[in-house]
Amino acid sequence: MAENIETPLSDRVEEFQQARVEDIKVPRTDIVSVQLQATIADVLASFRAAGHSRLPVYGETLDDLKGMVHIRDLIGCILPDEPTDRTGDAEINDSASLRPTLDLTVSLEDSGSIRPILFVPPSMPVPRLLARMKDSRTHMAIVVDEYGGTDGLVSLEDLLEVVVGAIEDEHDQDSTPEIRRIDDATFLVDARARIDDVFEAIGGEMPEGDAFDEVETIGGYVMTLAGRLPDKGEILADSQERTFEIVGADPQRISMMRIRNPEASS
Repeated sequence: MAENIETPLSDRVEEFQQARVEDIKVPRTDIVSVQLQATIADVLASFRAAGHSRLPVYGETLDDLKGMVHIRDLIGCILPDEPTDRTGDAEINDSASLRPTLDLTVSLEDSGSIRPILFVPPSMPVPRLLARMKDSRTHMAIVVDEYGGTDGLVSLEDLLEVVVGAIEDEHDQDSTPEIRRIDDATFLVDARARIDDVFEAIGGEMPEGDAFDEVETIGGYVMTLAGRLPDKGEILADSQERTFEIVGADPQRISMMRIRNPEASS
């Protein structure tokens, strides 16, 4: 989607009018979410790590979305109403008034802070989703596939960025996948990095063959090599004798790998 602020506004507005939810969604594998039975303390830690103000809430799996939680609602559950003195002015120097009134081991479900969330198909036009968000006063939507499974997520910010470009705040980090040189033949690589960027950085020939035609990321390349989702700690090699050590993975995806060129593997 449009990210260049130099693009004429009329072009960005036209792009917004033509875009569909599937064009701007955050993919399932990048969704940061919290479990319904997680403790308040754990949810607060998730908010801190993610840097978001809203997080989706799921039951057993990510396909079982229950709603979303807003950090403001959670803080409202934890801290008491601001006390007042006899003149009606707020007491801002009483540290005791800021002590939590809700046990932080209470589950998110029992806190009563879960809000409804929208569910939309990937084919929905972006302007229609914006209208639904405005009418429902809900700033987050879950994109569901034809079987009802979770396919992605769209926030109000994602919609606005189509028109105004990337919106960054103090919590945002560089979203460019990392390709870091460790030594002359070893690289630490984010699995989301584009495969052409990786091979340009590490040297060597790009992979060829029908199996790699649809691959866009280095993570997809390694999964194609393995024919499955590799486990953390597993080492694979390609036809050029490069090795790929999986250093970060979960049951759904690879997150980080260490790539060694042939001279480092011998």
